[in-house]
This record gives sequence, C-alpha cells and structure tokens, in this order.
Amino acid sequence: MFGAMRSTIASQRGRDNGQAAEEGIAMVDELRLTCKDVVEFATVQGARACGMDDRIGSLTPGKQADVIAIDTSDSLALTPLNNPWGAIVYAAHPGNVDTVIVAGRVVKRDGKLLDADVQKVRRLAVATRDYLMEEALKDPAIADAKLGGDWIPEPVRA
Repeated sequence: MFGAMRSTIASQRGRDNGQAAEEGIAMVDELRLTCKDVVEFATVQGARACGMDDRIGSLTPGKQADVIAIDTSDSLALTPLNNPWGAIVYAAHPGNVDTVIVAGRVVKRDGKLLDADVQKVRRLAVATRDYLMEEALKDPAIADAKLGGDWIPEPVRA
C-alpha cells in the first residue's frame, strides 16, 4: 500500500506540473491532492471501494479495530516528523510497521508477524512461481518467459 500511495501522489504531481508547464506557469501554486488525501484513499475510501466501509477503513465505534502503528523512532527517512501525512506517503514502508491489529487481534508486534509460518509462506510462494513458469511453457504467447527480471512479454495485439 505504501508504494501505491507514493505512485498516486507522484502521478498527480506530474500531471499538475505538466499542465502548469503547458500553461507557462513556473510553479503549481495549489495542491490538487494532498498526502492526507492519499492516506484517506488508502483507508476510508479503499474500504468504501471494496464495499466494506461499514466494517473497516476508519476508527469508528462499531467497526473492526483494524490499526497499523508505524515506528518512526529508528528511521532517518521519517525524521524529523514535521508532516506525518507526508512521511507516511513519501517515506514509510512495510519495515516501519511495528504493530498490526486486525479485528482487535494483534497479528504483528515489534515488527514481527505473530502466529505466521513464514517458512511455509516462502515454500508456497516458490512452488506457485515454479508452477506458473511451467504453465507458461504451454502458452505460445509467453513460452519464452524466464526469471531474472529482463524478460519482457510481447504486447497483446487486438
């Protein structure tokens, strides 16, 4: 979610600055989208988009107690914390998440997942990747797929 928030604000800033440049304006004088707006997109509006805003998305009586606590004490990127919304959107990442509470139950504490079989998750992720690579061989459009990050699929032509 942190990456999605950064992409959202960067895209909007790019659009705003591009429009300003086309109009001959040196600098945007008003932000059309703030970091606080982006955090709201990720929480309240995200829950609404999923049709779950009656249960999650905000700390409201009667809703699930879903909370993340971000540790700002050890991160130079989050120091000084003069703009919490900006710090979350521009600099925070999953490694800064200290505590996660879902429906009132702590599932992560002190940066560590509780009751999670991490080795099993890793094994399943590798097995899934291997299965997908084997299945790709059966599809001529992606039969040349390979690991390593330099494979680019051919564009789909209509």
